[in-house]
Amino acid sequence: MRMETWMWKRMMMTMTTMMRTMTTMMLKLAMMMMMKRKTATKRKRPAGERRGRGRAMERRKMTMMMLRMTMTKMTVMMMMMTNELLYSD
Repeated sequence: MRMETWMWKRMMMTMTTMMRTMTTMMLKLAMMMMMKRKTATKRKRPAGERRGRGRAMERRKMTMMMLRMTMTKMTVMMMMMTNELLYSD
């Protein structure tokens, strides 16, 4: 199996971009966690309100979804790249 230079370049590019996206996601997630910790502990909840229904929870869910999305995107990219490499020549 022979690899072209442009393929290597492309692979490197995709890898770097994926890493960057992942790091940004993690940072965002961490920030959100910090924010939540500050706010939610202070105020007392009314009797009717159940746990884990606040705005902070929603945000965390959203971030998790985004992370999952990035992960799936990564896997798809990797698969596509491997396909290209396998069936290139």
